[in-house]
Amino acid sequence: MNRRNVLQAIGVGASVGLAGCFQGLGEFFTGGGIQPNTPILIFNEAEFSYNVAIEAQEAETGRKTYDEGINMIPGERAVPRRIERSPQQFRVTRHGRDGEDGGPGEDLVETGQITEETQLVSVRIFDDTLELEIIEDEDEAEAEQEELEEEANDSSENTSGSTDNEGDSTDNEDDSTDNEDESKENTTGD
Repeated sequence: MNRRNVLQAIGVGASVGLAGCFQGLGEFFTGGGIQPNTPILIFNEAEFSYNVAIEAQEAETGRKTYDEGINMIPGERAVPRRIERSPQQFRVTRHGRDGEDGGPGEDLVETGQITEETQLVSVRIFDDTLELEIIEDEDEAEAEQEELEEEANDSSENTSGSTDNEGDSTDNEDDSTDNEDESKENTTGD
């Protein structure tokens, strides 16, 4: 076998190999077969902490595809790992707090369907209810994400503002201590 035949075989093999790569890249850039996973946003608007379980099963086979557990404190926003965009039965459970008699509290459950078109899954936790919203419209999903980010920023600004006021009161105490020292010096000097 001469060098020309070897180089020709290598060139043909490389061309065929790259053809598959180019086809995959073309599908990616034209929105073909590759789709990113869907984000899940959870926001606790309750006055208490709650444990939340998130599960999903394939619609056809019933195989469990997603299983996460999160402890949510009041005012917390969580973004667990994303869920695959495929036909799935989605379920979120907010486990109840222990009652006054020491028994378990009421669990709240919401279910929905995830599809190839799902853009966002939004969960809001309240003390008496649980809201699940599965959004398929891209513009609506972006608006919901922005709204949740604004709410999270507003709540973090409120908590940071209270710590700034505490720092100001400490400064005022130091000033009053300095004034007391000066008044003692003036009375002892007379």
